[in-house]
Amino acid sequence: MIVDLAYGYAGGIDHMLGGNKVNLSMTIFVIFNVSNPQSLKVAIERVFPNDHLSLGASEWLVSSASMTSRDVGDAIEISEGKNGTAIIMAMAGYWGRASNNIWEWIAAKGKTL
Repeated sequence: MIVDLAYGYAGGIDHMLGGNKVNLSMTIFVIFNVSNPQSLKVAIERVFPNDHLSLGASEWLVSSASMTSRDVGDAIEISEGKNGTAIIMAMAGYWGRASNNIWEWIAAKGKTL
């Protein structure tokens, strides 16, 4: 199956569903206010090996097609406190000034398939 992220269309999925269009999108989550950055870094890299971006020593963006904020917290083990504490928020929009690699990552991960 070939997925063309540049145009937000998954031709293979469309074909498999008999021409019905599919709206699959990635949710981007912001993880911040972290109490144990080293432990959380290991967990984020394990759970989101290809879907995370470090914004600094204790801030990350992660993306998932099927998780909620709570699911992310459970997966990186902050819900029970094993990896410390953090705040996780799903992004609904964004604006700001940052390096190009951040905007490019957000654009790539936030595309609808």
